[in-house]
Amino acid sequence: MRLSQFIQKNAPEIIKDWESFARDCPPSSELTLDELRDDIAGMLRFVIADMESPQTKTEQAEKGQGHGPNSRTVTGENAAEKHAEQRFGKGFDSLEMAAEFRNLRASVIRLWLKDLKNLPPEMEEMIRFNEAIDQIATESVSRYIERERRSRSLFLGMLIHDIRNPLNAIVQAAQVLEALGGVDEKKAKLFAQIRRSGNKIGELVSQLIDAIRLRLGKPIPITRAPLDVVQAVRHDVDEIQIAHPGQKITISAPDRITGEWDRSRISQIVSNLVGNALKHGQPESDVTVAISKEPEEVILSVHNEGEPIPPDEQELIFDPLTQGIGTAHENPDKMSMGLGLYITRQVVLAHGGKISVESTAETGTTFKVELPCHPLH
Repeated sequence: MRLSQFIQKNAPEIIKDWESFARDCPPSSELTLDELRDDIAGMLRFVIADMESPQTKTEQAEKGQGHGPNSRTVTGENAAEKHAEQRFGKGFDSLEMAAEFRNLRASVIRLWLKDLKNLPPEMEEMIRFNEAIDQIATESVSRYIERERRSRSLFLGMLIHDIRNPLNAIVQAAQVLEALGGVDEKKAKLFAQIRRSGNKIGELVSQLIDAIRLRLGKPIPITRAPLDVVQAVRHDVDEIQIAHPGQKITISAPDRITGEWDRSRISQIVSNLVGNALKHGQPESDVTVAISKEPEEVILSVHNEGEPIPPDEQELIFDPLTQGIGTAHENPDKMSMGLGLYITRQVVLAHGGKISVESTAETGTTFKVELPCHPLH
């Protein structure tokens, strides 16, 4: 049986093998069964169509260099592109992507040869050769990517860190000018605006440093200390409210909830979630911050009315550099780097907590953070 015919006949078994291998990749823990099989049927249709199409020696050489017709041209579907987008959103790296396709090739050949009879012994040598090439390619590319990633991250880290000094000087100068007084109302407002904008850039710089730290495999640093989280959140919300006088933020909370958390990181959570709600919610509606106490944890939720987050985007919203990509052409003003929610999730996880989102047209959007009151041992 020709290989293209074999693939067509045994597609279910091939897809099952693909799914089994993909499940062993670390990022796959967040994938559903359908996502694990993600467009493999479409990619197999491309392989079959390609193998059954006439091909000249020139076309064969071009394909060997990656210049052949793409899957959209051959089958009318973009299965490979959709697969890449989905895997990117779930945190797969290039090595894990390559491993999936390497396993697909090995699996198909293994099943096909098992089905054939009277194979020449040289066929086994071809298989062993392919396996050896795959192994050394994986080791070499893995090392190259690791070095490239570290070099790029370290360079960005040093560059961003160097931005802090002149930024701090700008903020401090604005604070001094505000404190000196003796200026008219218009200039006082400008000094205040410089200070607030400088602080906002400072928050972004901190998030970038945290993102680079995570890319280098280092965890978010957490320094726990006794804290009244209600008082801390009220203070942070008051600061945000001053910067957004045209929008109203309300707080629902008891008088006091104590525990052990990182004060600066709690501010980061509040700033990111409330800032996100103000940015994407309806301007005329309130943003509501609620705090409650469970036996062993505190619950912080931030709610806003407005356009709901589509269900497929809710899966990606905590991933880095993906927030806002889908709506960038519709509303460029609401596009962002997508670091805020990513860093927020990492901070929550570093505290031993969890974060979730619910968003519908009827109920609005609510981000819910659950944080243990004390360190988990």
